[in-house]
Amino acid sequence: MMTYNGFFKKLCSALLVLTLVFTLLPQGAVETQAATRLESAKSKHNVTDDRVLKVSTVTQLRKALTQAAENATSDSRWIVYAKPGTYSVMVRITVPENVILVGTDETIFTPERSMTQLVIMNGSIYGGTYDCAGLAKYGIRTADGVSYDGGANSDTGNGWISCANIKNATMSGIVCVNKTSDVYIYRCDCTNNGTYGISIKKNGAISEIYGCTLTGNTLSGLYFTNATVGTIAECTISSNGESGIETGKNVTITKIKGNTIKSNGEDGVLLASSTDVTSFNENTIARNEQFGLEVLDGSDVAAMSDNILSKNGTTNLYIAGSSARVVIKDGNSIIKAGTNNVTMNDGATLIVKGSNNSFNSAASIGLSLRGGSTLNMKSGSNNLVQNNGDYGIKLAGGSTATLLNTDFGGNGTYAGQINRYGEITSFEGCEYTTTDKTSEYYFHYNVPFEQAAEVLDEIGWDLQAAFDWSAGMTYYGHNSEVPSYPDDEHTAEWYANYGFENYKGNCIVMAMTFYQMAKDMGYEVRCIYGGCQDWGGINPHGWTEIDIDGETYVFDPNFTNETGRNGYQITYGQSGTWVYVKDYVFAE
Repeated sequence: MMTYNGFFKKLCSALLVLTLVFTLLPQGAVETQAATRLESAKSKHNVTDDRVLKVSTVTQLRKALTQAAENATSDSRWIVYAKPGTYSVMVRITVPENVILVGTDETIFTPERSMTQLVIMNGSIYGGTYDCAGLAKYGIRTADGVSYDGGANSDTGNGWISCANIKNATMSGIVCVNKTSDVYIYRCDCTNNGTYGISIKKNGAISEIYGCTLTGNTLSGLYFTNATVGTIAECTISSNGESGIETGKNVTITKIKGNTIKSNGEDGVLLASSTDVTSFNENTIARNEQFGLEVLDGSDVAAMSDNILSKNGTTNLYIAGSSARVVIKDGNSIIKAGTNNVTMNDGATLIVKGSNNSFNSAASIGLSLRGGSTLNMKSGSNNLVQNNGDYGIKLAGGSTATLLNTDFGGNGTYAGQINRYGEITSFEGCEYTTTDKTSEYYFHYNVPFEQAAEVLDEIGWDLQAAFDWSAGMTYYGHNSEVPSYPDDEHTAEWYANYGFENYKGNCIVMAMTFYQMAKDMGYEVRCIYGGCQDWGGINPHGWTEIDIDGETYVFDPNFTNETGRNGYQITYGQSGTWVYVKDYVFAE
């Protein structure tokens, strides 16, 4: 027996095809579309002809909604059908309980003046275009505190928003707030809204968002905070200003499946603090400007299977925070990132419990772990970390990896780079192929700088704390004891040792102590020797660079020491900073 849910999805798919066809046809065909939409709504909500009111003006619409509300019950719902045309409203439209407002794509509701919402929904909506015209904050808002009865197998329930177009709201196209529950959103288009396409907040609950198109919204396509979400499936979420899907705090999502999330201005999916996702399957997340999937502290993705994360700007999968966790199961392709396929930081956890996963062909690193993060390959086979530009895997800053049945072949520099305090605890069943390097060196280890580690143990393993420590030492200018020009005797290590032992020194000393601490924490850091240009010419100078998420930043402890201004994570040419003239890389 076909369930209502399956029937409705097929019905909406058929309607979508009909809509595309009828937009190319003359008026007679539009009228046929209107009749089809009305018949579909009657069938879905089990409404007979004697419970249908047809209107063509705003005045008629309001009278019909009042009449329907007086007669409708949960066992005998009514339809108000707004014929094709433009309905300019002065006061919001309220759809009563057990009433369905039906329209076609050519049924256009638009406000004449500023208002909070164009429509308040107690019943259901089936079709129609809700053009907020930059005047209404929200296109459709669910009623506060309503527990709708439109379950997935119900053919008459309230709480359905189906086949509607919502656009040009100053805030969200659709918003569910204040303990609203059991809302179903099907085949809706939410485009060009001022903040989000759909937002769920203040203990709102959505049972399913299916087959929706969310594009061109100023912030994110979908936004949830303090919310419960059932399923997000088969949606196209693209070209939004920030993220495709974004969560705030205290969000639970049961399933994210089969969505196409691409070309968003920041992340494909951003899971901020305290977000739990039970399953994350069969999604394609590609070409987003920063991260494909970003999982931050307190958030958990319990199972990832059969996803494609590809060609995202910096990292395909970014996990950060001691309470951030992702579990990878079977068949994921996490490939071709602009920098790293996977980046883990600040104590994050990644567990691999499946087979046939690929972490291949990133511009830099397949799997990058730092800041005490943990990778645990518990089970599975035929996992690939191949053909990445620099390293297959890189560990630093107390990170550990347990590797199992994985091929690390064909990476550009080393199969693995184990920096200071990184550790591979097991390498069972793993393989790698050598190119011009012998197998003895294909996994490369860097020795930690002990004095840097001792300072970090005191001040905390934090980049800002390390910078502040180096910038806070006593300036001890260019002299015979601490020369301004490195030479065979005064090496990079010499400058660092001098700073750690005396807590004073010149710009090179400050730069080298910070360099060693950043290196111990696993950052891609370089100490640069060159000069700073002022009205008197170019003065000798040393500073550091760190690559973070594909961008190069300047960290200059001496700039902060001398000027009292911020020299932490600045950019070349930034207003209010020095003019830097590079000569050569002093240490990397």
